[in-house]
Amino acid sequence: MNTLSPGRLRRIEDWFAGFVRPFARGDRAARQNWSLKRYHTLRVRRIAEGLARGLGLSAAETRTVEAIALLHDVGRFPQFRRHRTLYDRRSEDHAALGRRIVREEGVLRVLAPGIRKTVLRSIFLHNKASLPRGEDPRVLFYTRIIRDADKIDNLSLISRYYSRPRKTRIHAFELGLEEGPEIADQFFEDIRAGKTVSLKRLKTIGELKLLVAGWIHDINFPSSFRRVRKGRCLELLRRSYPPSPKIDAVFGSLDARLKAGCREKISTN
Repeated sequence: MNTLSPGRLRRIEDWFAGFVRPFARGDRAARQNWSLKRYHTLRVRRIAEGLARGLGLSAAETRTVEAIALLHDVGRFPQFRRHRTLYDRRSEDHAALGRRIVREEGVLRVLAPGIRKTVLRSIFLHNKASLPRGEDPRVLFYTRIIRDADKIDNLSLISRYYSRPRKTRIHAFELGLEEGPEIADQFFEDIRAGKTVSLKRLKTIGELKLLVAGWIHDINFPSSFRRVRKGRCLELLRRSYPPSPKIDAVFGSLDARLKAGCREKISTN
């Protein structure tokens, strides 16, 4: 398998910049989405690069991680233009759309089949509720890095969005859900048990925030846990709810998982 050279990574950077540029035009919502997703992608790349280096990956392997990060959300741009939503359930799977765009545009044609497959598969898997058993271990490893980087940035953005008065409503953080803190009892039970909760079950913003907090159960590396803890993401999300023993209990269990994750040994399996 040949490696992803610095020059090839720069070509992917250039393609990404050119691909997203036209989506900056349009009404306020379109421009807001373009800015949000463009800068999110660049931050995810930076976070993923840091995670990769911390895990001892080589420079070439780290560049592969960066390429996946740059391409992981390209589907978000046409998704919003076509459907005016980032809610996959009400539009289309943005990861599958992104993979198709990368294939059709020939972005990875200069890469060997092995690297190309890894990048494309990681793009497709980055947003799935759970990762499939029997997947190529190399794909799983890269995908976990991207999923962690994606969650770290989104946890930071969403927790801060809900920690202060919302003067400007941002669709990406609300998904058109009903306003209010109401949460179904089964939601509490599933989040505390560390179960995967599907976006399809969401009805209220209260449930959305709890689902986001529950991402703690789907983080993979100690350095990722430490980044989330440093950002006080769980603390900020908890403050966004009114006083509630149930909320205290579920956030207590999530905080315990966060602290335990910070102490775990690194695993690359």
